[in-house]
Amino acid sequence: MKVRDEVFDTNRAAKFCGLSLAGFKAHLYTIRDLKPSLVIGRSLAFYRSDLDAFLARKRPAHRPAQNHRPHDSLTGARRRTKEHRERNQDV
Repeated sequence: MKVRDEVFDTNRAAKFCGLSLAGFKAHLYTIRDLKPSLVIGRSLAFYRSDLDAFLARKRPAHRPAQNHRPHDSLTGARRRTKEHRERNQDV
């Protein structure tokens, strides 16, 4: 921790991380990949350096390439139903 490290409450920390409050709390309590820097009574506080480290762990340096299939306007279930109808009409 630096001497002049900024301190955030839970609401400001969520906004700083670009998460909703519910998403931020999910990382705290469910996923458990984020820990408060300070606990003051029942309030949680977070140092900016800890939030920066959290964001560095959560956001990859690059986005992986996505393998896209050709676009089809029909979803899988609808496509199968249409193919089934076409096959049964030929019989």
